[in-house]
Amino acid sequence: MLLPIVPSSHVEDSLRNDAGDSASIEQGFEAMAALTLARVWSYCELSVFLSKSEAAKWAIKQLSGKSEREVLKAALAVFEEESETFAVEQEEFRAFASSMLHRIEGKKAAEAAKAATPLHA
Repeated sequence: MLLPIVPSSHVEDSLRNDAGDSASIEQGFEAMAALTLARVWSYCELSVFLSKSEAAKWAIKQLSGKSEREVLKAALAVFEEESETFAVEQEEFRAFASSMLHRIEGKKAAEAAKAATPLHA
């Protein structure tokens, strides 16, 4: 049996819900949550699924804030088993998560505004 085609809006809503869950993750799982947030953001921007490590590397290149890049570098080091610990303070992770959610939701709002704008011939 083949799976039915899922509308892209449903996929995006599911990813945004996952991002929200990741942003409020319990202490001890921040590295995976940071990678999930990068993956959701990359999908919202590129409309392509990337692996967690690919998404983190893409996001690191896109982010201008040093602190945000450092959070992703630390998460990537844990994921790729270069480090055993996620060396990021809880407040720093929360700020990163908030910033990523803002980017993800901002993309949705921009798309909604664009769709609502009438085309002029």
